[in-house]
Amino acid sequence: MTHPFRTVIIAAAAALVLAGAPATAPLALRAPAKSGGKSLRECLAVRHSTRQFAPDPLPAGALDQILWAADGINRDDGKRRTHPSAFECYPVALHVVERTRISRYDPAAHALVPHAAAPGAPADLRAAALGPSSFTEAPAVLVLTVDLDAFPEKAAAAMRPVWAHAECGAIGQNVYLACADLGLGTVFAAAGSPEKIARTLGLAASETPAYVMPIGTPR
Repeated sequence: MTHPFRTVIIAAAAALVLAGAPATAPLALRAPAKSGGKSLRECLAVRHSTRQFAPDPLPAGALDQILWAADGINRDDGKRRTHPSAFECYPVALHVVERTRISRYDPAAHALVPHAAAPGAPADLRAAALGPSSFTEAPAVLVLTVDLDAFPEKAAAAMRPVWAHAECGAIGQNVYLACADLGLGTVFAAAGSPEKIARTLGLAASETPAYVMPIGTPR
């Protein structure tokens, strides 16, 4: 005989599914293209910073390609990525802030993992994270965060910020070149309000916003 309380729980869960409760399952991304496109020389020739964006959505597959270029796995060991990292500890994480969704890029799975939706979330999460800024016109904003606790014990404490921010720079240049290849714009900017960004993203105490990179069509 089924317990009445258990029946109620099952029914409630089914109702949430039918009602379209917010999903937190990872969103698989398209496999990255590893050949074709502009040459490296062509991308370097047109690489530049963009600070004004049209609100147009990104082309299909563009964000998938940019995330892989920025921080994706590029070797058969399933660990090493498209940029260097001291001690191969990868203290930098990529978060994607869109109007109604915040996700974290999972390089191993090449997927976006949605953040849990907070009650009473603002209508535009980009504006909530960045405040008044032309960057909020871009359809997606990358937030690079640093976790110094990711370093092994042997890593000198004084050098950890240096290594982490150097890694941010390498990731940032990868994003620039991927955007140049796709005809999109971006800019590498310091996270001007790290506390506000951390609060909007719901980051762990050890994780600090360092840089933001809006991505979109140049205005």
